[in-house]
Amino acid sequence: MSGPAYDPRPPSFRRSLKAQLRTLSALMIREGVSKFGHENFGFFWVLGEPLLFASAVSIMWSINRNAKFVSVGLLQFVLTGYCALILWRHIVGHCSKALSKRAALLYHNNIKPMDLMLAIGFLEILGVFTAFLVAYLPLAAFDLVLPIHDPLRLIGGFLFVGWFATSFGLCLAAISEMVEFIEKFVQAFLYVTLPLTGVFTLVDWLPPKAQKVLLFSPMVHAVEMIRSSILEEDVTTVFDPRYLLIVCSVQTAIGLLLMSHVQKHIEG
Repeated sequence: MSGPAYDPRPPSFRRSLKAQLRTLSALMIREGVSKFGHENFGFFWVLGEPLLFASAVSIMWSINRNAKFVSVGLLQFVLTGYCALILWRHIVGHCSKALSKRAALLYHNNIKPMDLMLAIGFLEILGVFTAFLVAYLPLAAFDLVLPIHDPLRLIGGFLFVGWFATSFGLCLAAISEMVEFIEKFVQAFLYVTLPLTGVFTLVDWLPPKAQKVLLFSPMVHAVEMIRSSILEEDVTTVFDPRYLLIVCSVQTAIGLLLMSHVQKHIEG
């Protein structure tokens, strides 16, 4: 039986895109199986973790009876913030030495270092956003949290968190391949940056000087964007999508340059 006829023409954009999407899908499936496994809770733990954490924190904060948290709704405040936080932490935490840990996959001609990083980012965005919806929608159905009044803004906020974390992860992955000790400081860095994520407060609650400092953080803008899609309209949220777009684009460009350099280093 003869094989497919050889086509000397270069592949079209459509064919190249299909091949790229198949590669990313396969890498995401592999990454998901590697992360969640086939046994125990697996992916279901990603769904249950935000709800369990939000419930525990809400109970503690309700005992404290802070008027600001109570006024915006404890459960939705914690759930929106914590889901954005775990998306940031999961992506960045998995990017350190990501290429070395998956070096065997780079022997395939269709797989490039960038594909590995995109698979990590897309999988985490899909998993955490699904977890948020599975946890939030039943609570909204029982009037335990406010309904989502702007779904597009909610999706945009999560995508910005994922884009910022993935572009930061590109830089981290490349640098961690060139500087060995960087990997040891990643978890400490994630803890140090907790106050700069905007998870524990709204910008409007802070003094003006603190607001100016906190608004330098892209994560704060993305978290406020997510919360603005749920919280009541009389609650002031501060975010600038243009700032997020600029920072994420510049960081992505830097990450691509670093990844290009590391790819030559790995292949060499």
